[in-house]
Amino acid sequence: MVKKFMLYMIAAATAVLLIGGCSNEASKQKNEYDDAINQVIKLKNEELQRPGVEKDIDKLKRNATKIEVFNEGKYIRLTFEIRKNEFAKPVFEKGERGTYSRTSSTLVKDKKPTYVENKDIGSE
Repeated sequence: MVKKFMLYMIAAATAVLLIGGCSNEASKQKNEYDDAINQVIKLKNEELQRPGVEKDIDKLKRNATKIEVFNEGKYIRLTFEIRKNEFAKPVFEKGERGTYSRTSSTLVKDKKPTYVENKDIGSE
C-alpha cells in the first residue's frame, strides 16, 4: 500500500515538473520573439491601411492571429481572417539589419515552426 502511494507521488511529481518545464520553455520563446512579432504585426497593419485593400478588419490584433515563427525568427507567418471565411497568410523575412519585410510563402512551405501562437486560428 505504501509502495503504491509512493509510486503515485513520484508519478505526480514527475508530471508537474514536465508540464512546468514545457510551459516555461514556451514563455521563454514568446519573450524571445515578442519584438519581432510586434514588428511584423505593425507592418501588416500599415499594409491594411493602404487605400484599395479589400478587408473586413480595421486592425490586425495579435490575439486574433495565428503566428508561426520559423528558423528561430528568420521567417514569421501570420494567419488571420481578412474577409469572412477567407484567411490571409503573409510571410515576413528578417533582413540583415534585423528588420522584417514581406517575402514569398514558399520559403516556409513544408517547414516546421520553431514557435506558434494561437494555433487554432485558420485551421482547416
